[in-house]
Amino acid sequence: EGIISAQREKAVTHSGFVNDYIFVPFFTVFMATTNWTGGIKDQYTRCAARAMLDLYIGVAFILLAYVALRIVMFLIGLAIVFGVLWIVIRIFSDPEEHQPTLYQETSPDFEEDDESGENEEFVTRYSGRKGQILSGTNWLNEDNVGRVDKDGDIFQGSNWFNEQKAGRVDEDGNIFKGPNWLSEKKKGRIDEDGNIYQGSNRFTEEKVGRVDDEGNILEGANWFTEKKVGRIDDNKQ
Repeated sequence: EGIISAQREKAVTHSGFVNDYIFVPFFTVFMATTNWTGGIKDQYTRCAARAMLDLYIGVAFILLAYVALRIVMFLIGLAIVFGVLWIVIRIFSDPEEHQPTLYQETSPDFEEDDESGENEEFVTRYSGRKGQILSGTNWLNEDNVGRVDKDGDIFQGSNWFNEQKAGRVDEDGNIFKGPNWLSEKKKGRIDEDGNIYQGSNRFTEEKVGRVDDEGNILEGANWFTEKKVGRIDDNKQ
């Protein structure tokens, strides 16, 4: 009894989750059994009652601790499973569902002048380094969508048989949309650092993405909002 009382007083003087919610209640209940059995006059009966109560209380605390541990382990396992499922879904789902577009329909410099905005989006997003254009967030879900040849011409299509010219990038980095110089229109530019701007001139343009040194195509106005949407393999042109 004296040992338990001393341990309880020691636990009360310290703060913390373990002391406040495990040790202090544990020792308090043990001390309570001493008070409950204090009225028993027979010494042997009183000791037997205290021993029985202490045994039951100890077993109860062990059982509660075991149940709490199992619940915590179950919740951790559930969180891990959901995390893995979320990663798998993100990897194997259609990347176009999660990607914003570099082509902004609300921009006055990108008014619709053909049947759809697909060519304009393609030209703005994938202009830059020369090579095969792969769309996707990683190598597991990327898909061949076009290429930029050695002359800077941008072709849209998964192979040589179904590709069509969507635009070009000139030597100064200006991005043009259109199958030939008679119908082409400036839609933006890419600077020497790989930053991609949309707009017909320097006064109206805004940054919409960049191409890094490794050929990764990143969409976003800055480092905090950008997201990988593809890459350019300069080993294949």
